[in-house]
Amino acid sequence: MENKDKKEHLQIQSEVFKRNIENEVDKIASHAEEVGKKVLVIGGALLLGYYLVKALTAPQEKESGKGKKKKSTGDQEYQTESTGSVVKNIVANLADQATLFLLTVAREKLLEYIDKVIQEKEQDVYTEDAEGTE
Repeated sequence: MENKDKKEHLQIQSEVFKRNIENEVDKIASHAEEVGKKVLVIGGALLLGYYLVKALTAPQEKESGKGKKKKSTGDQEYQTESTGSVVKNIVANLADQATLFLLTVAREKLLEYIDKVIQEKEQDVYTEDAEGTE
């Protein structure tokens, strides 16, 4: 009779462990899916930013008659920039600022995600400790 009770007890424990393992696998799968989505969103934002910067800073075709012209007044010579190169400099500066902004946003999102993962791991450790003492 005693062996039968032990066997039933072990089978019950086995079922409990099996359910716990299945629950953990489900949690890991859903967590991995969530992480994957966030990584794809951040990666997409960075890629979009890269293509925007690349498109805005693409070299323009050289136009004849434009560019730097020298004007002389007496002994002094100075150069004036054409309107196209001024616009090109402004676009390049704006693209740099947009890149910095996107990188800052991506950095903040990654830091938030890392903090969240660390907090979840700490909660899991406390939960496991509490279950182990019961």
